[in-house]
Amino acid sequence: MKLFSNDLFKRTTAFRLMPVVLLVLLTAVLSSCLKEPDPVPTGEAKVRYVNAVPGSNPQNFYVNGQQLNSLTVSYGFASDYVTITSGYNNFIFADQGSTTGNATDAGTLAIGDVVTFFYYRTQDNKVLATGINDDLSAPAAGKAKVRFINIDSFLPTTTSSIAITTVGGSALETALAFGGVSKYYEVDAGVQFSATATTAAGVVTAPNVNPGIVAGKTYTVWYSGTTATELTGYSIVHN
Repeated sequence: MKLFSNDLFKRTTAFRLMPVVLLVLLTAVLSSCLKEPDPVPTGEAKVRYVNAVPGSNPQNFYVNGQQLNSLTVSYGFASDYVTITSGYNNFIFADQGSTTGNATDAGTLAIGDVVTFFYYRTQDNKVLATGINDDLSAPAAGKAKVRFINIDSFLPTTTSSIAITTVGGSALETALAFGGVSKYYEVDAGVQFSATATTAAGVVTAPNVNPGIVAGKTYTVWYSGTTATELTGYSIVHN
């Protein structure tokens, strides 16, 4: 008696099972496609805020609709750093006692980001909020780090660059335009800074800036003014 080949049985069985196998595979693929994405990790970031609008009311700062802290900053002053949650955030400057935003910014902060938000006026008389990342890495031994920002909206729009030097020393920035943020410079402790408007002859008041530079620290010096004849520097120490 002839026996049927086991190969035929295997082929037949395989054929009959194929739709079932495909269904299982398809279900697995669809399940993997429909699986919820892994949550984006969140952690801590730090922000601070600066009022750089001459003549403005004292400002409060809001993050995602909640007042960040009770500190109100007047023109020329900055808050301390405050810890918030990383990820996408909305930031608002509002007059003291008001929840109506004067200027807003929004963006995603990574875990560990350190950001300073400036409330400032543009040369076409609009007020804006802009965040700038702070680099708090250590300078070389015996040095400090400093960067410069030009937000003097009173300088003429066509001649708004400023030159910055160390007092009695070398040039750092030769033509920092309005809205410009310089690189970080490593400087000696105790150094002071002098600024001049490169082509705006009407500036007659531009006092030297003495941030009290200490080795190992990081600073921002930002320039503003209350009239077209004034160029004044304000300093922030970041650590």
